[in-house]
Amino acid sequence: MKSRLGIAALRVVLPFALTLACSKSTPGGSGSPARGTAACKGWQSAICAWGVQCASVAADKCQAQVSTFACVSDARAQSCTTSLNAAPCDNPPPGCSILDVVDPVPARAACNQLIDEFCASLGRCNPSSGTVEACHQSSATALNCAKALGVTAAFEQCIADVKAAMCPVSALPTLCEGTILLSN
Repeated sequence: MKSRLGIAALRVVLPFALTLACSKSTPGGSGSPARGTAACKGWQSAICAWGVQCASVAADKCQAQVSTFACVSDARAQSCTTSLNAAPCDNPPPGCSILDVVDPVPARAACNQLIDEFCASLGRCNPSSGTVEACHQSSATALNCAKALGVTAAFEQCIADVKAAMCPVSALPTLCEGTILLSN
């Protein structure tokens, strides 16, 4: 275990009008299963296709990031998929950016779960030290869950590894690095 809690997050870069999260690779890679419904997966593919065609975005990196997102609704995802497929590069469709389509609630819940499990592990190893409360306070600063947008496929294994960690616990398992994607 070498990483600190703050390393559990990768920043999602939102670089242009139709915001794309395609600037960094994500643990789990492009072979990771996409989160979301079939309609959401359609939007994930469409936004990356638009980004590749219109913004010189690397397809594999884009897909690795957007596959971590859940969509706010199938109707919005389907509408934006249609709009993106027809949109010219100089006129991205309004209402179809990542911030419009992504449902942050599951990612925020996962982020808070990661903090809770990590702090519980610290408390298990140091039951009388007040470590859990201090951990929650410092973790809220290191990992701002209000900015969470996506969760990689490695998240579930990360949580299992945190729960199984042997004492002393001082950092997250390496697998947890980048499992939560944050907006800027």
